[in-house]
Formats: sequence, structure tokens, C-alpha cells
Amino acid sequence: MSAGFLNPCGMNTPHIHPRATEFLTIVEGNNVRAGFIMENGIATQMSTTLDRFQGVILPQGSIHFEFNNNCEPAVFMAAFSSDDPGLSSVAQNFFSLDPGILDADVGYPRFLDAVNLAQFEKTIPVSFAQGMKSCFDRCGIPYNSTGSYDS
Repeated sequence: MSAGFLNPCGMNTPHIHPRATEFLTIVEGNNVRAGFIMENGIATQMSTTLDRFQGVILPQGSIHFEFNNNCEPAVFMAAFSSDDPGLSSVAQNFFSLDPGILDADVGYPRFLDAVNLAQFEKTIPVSFAQGMKSCFDRCGIPYNSTGSYDS
């Protein structure tokens, strides 16, 4: 099991557990959005909004996230079907690949190249990140143009 602490408007960025299914339950807070996408060919996002003591199953290998769309902190507990579920943060790991490989993978758009991709990687947050600007606005949380909290 693991515990997660989501600040107001915070999120656990998209990630996978390659070796386990997750059962996530909200233990404090409400209005926490959780969603997942399965493998290629089944690209429809399944999502739900959870309140205290509600839970969701996140299938093994699915790309999934949790977002606290609320002005109060939230806490979740996650139980796994394996004692070694593994964790791979999707964006963080994707953009850690060789910039030349990324350049080829994203189809050589004119505005994005190996140098831009390497610079972009530095802007990707750690797993628990700030959420959406619309939530910050609703909760009165100062937000600046660099995408971070104002102090």
C-alpha cells in the first residue's frame, strides 16, 4: 500500500504500475478526479470523481492520474495486487529518452527539435505536481506565468 497527499489543485501526474492493479480510496477530501487509459487501441479515457471513502480500480499497466480539484488538501490510500507494483511516470520518463529518438518519435514538427525537447524535459514536474490554472483561480491560489505558485 501507499499513501498520497494532494495539495489543493495538486495532482499525481500520469503514471503506470507495470506489475500491479491499484485500488485507490480517498480517505480525506472530496472532488478528487481519477482516470486512466488502457493500452493502444483502447484510447478512451475512463474517469470518475471521488469523494471521501469512495474508490476506483486502476488496471495494471494503465496510464492513470489523480487530481485534487478542490481547495482543501486530499489524502488517498492505494492498495496494489503485488508487493512490487513498480512505478513509471509517463511524461518524465518519455522525455528522459535520447533527444534524437524523441525528435523522431514526435514526427519532426518544425517547432520542436532535439534541443527544444531537451529543454522541455527540464520543465516537467516531479510526480506530485501543481494542477490546473482554473482550479487555482477558483481557490484563489496565486499562479504565475511560469506555471508555479507565487510566494
